[in-house]
Amino acid sequence: MRAARFLTFILPSLVACVLLLGCGDDDAGPPSGSNDPDAAASDAGRIPGTRLPDASDDAAVAIDAQAQTDAAQTGAQDGSASDVVDAATPDAATDATTDATTDAATDAASPDTGPPAPTELLLFASAPVDGDIAATDTVGSDARTGADGLCAAATIVAERGCTEARALLSIASGDRITQLSTNHGLPATLPFKGPNGTQVAADYASLLAGPLDSTLEAAGVFATTTDYWTGTKADLSLALEHCTGWTTNTSSDIYAGRIGRSDGTDSTWLDVGFSRCDFALPLLCACW
Repeated sequence: MRAARFLTFILPSLVACVLLLGCGDDDAGPPSGSNDPDAAASDAGRIPGTRLPDASDDAAVAIDAQAQTDAAQTGAQDGSASDVVDAATPDAATDATTDATTDAATDAASPDTGPPAPTELLLFASAPVDGDIAATDTVGSDARTGADGLCAAATIVAERGCTEARALLSIASGDRITQLSTNHGLPATLPFKGPNGTQVAADYASLLAGPLDSTLEAAGVFATTTDYWTGTKADLSLALEHCTGWTTNTSSDIYAGRIGRSDGTDSTWLDVGFSRCDFALPLLCACW
């Protein structure tokens, strides 16, 4: 009786388990009496508790592999394109080419020809100096070098952008005021003007021949009536009074230097007399 009751309650449960759930026994192997040798072989080598891969697993692996391949190809393409662009137009090469092109265009449009040519000569006064003008040349004790150096040292030379300066002074028979153009490069065709812009003479020949277009005072060369060394007579010849070639400042009436004055337009701008060599007077200068 007890056996019958056992079978009555337990048997249906076992059947349901087998039919619906397989009873959770994945390790049972192929059904008894199965004719599938591959299934038997697979189950024989399977580790208990694991599941054999099926077709869905293979498909997932294949999809994942394809995705990785596509990503790698995309990255390679991106890298290649970037490398091509970088190689074709590297920053340093582009900048160098652009700079070279710009410089060449600028040079062609405005070639470097140095400072512009002067259009006028500026008349002005140097600092006062006694008759020993040669002593101001500390290298060779040369009167011309010393005189021109005094003119070049004037502040107005740099202010007006002059690059050359000469003293309007006769020193020796071969270095007279009439020879400044041929001996010392003074431009002969440019007008002479004072610091305030007033024209004193239209050119070098007009300056020497006179009369002047304006007094040196009116042109701003001297603030008041002033005497200055010239070493030149009214006829443009070398005066006897030139402080021995502008090499002495002896305090004696025997030694003297010829002077001009700033308030006249006639020959007095060159010759109004002479002064002792120990007196300090300015030079009349021109720069361009």
